[in-house]
Amino acid sequence: MSTERQYSFLYEEGPATSKGTLYNIHSHKTALNEWIQEVGAEAVHQELIIQNLTTLSECKKGSKQYLEIMAWIEAPIIYNNEPFTFATCCKAIGIDDAEIMREEFYSTWNKLHP
Repeated sequence: MSTERQYSFLYEEGPATSKGTLYNIHSHKTALNEWIQEVGAEAVHQELIIQNLTTLSECKKGSKQYLEIMAWIEAPIIYNNEPFTFATCCKAIGIDDAEIMREEFYSTWNKLHP
């Protein structure tokens, strides 16, 4: 079974949260843990950023999902033990300053979506 199909629960539709768009985490805890062990924590954080930005580009501006993902990006940058905040995801993939990543995102976003 391909990794994409095996871990398809990660892409189930549902509301984005302050922890990103990983849905139904509790009901899939074993599979999520296996996936993290298989691909590594850095890949999980990278995938979360990619999926949130992809979803953001595909959803309607002002929609609930759009607002939730923007809130995830705009959340205060606090490096604590919250595993899936924007700041934590940035740090996990080697971006030490999440504010710079956020500024780069907004610069690109505003050019693509005037």
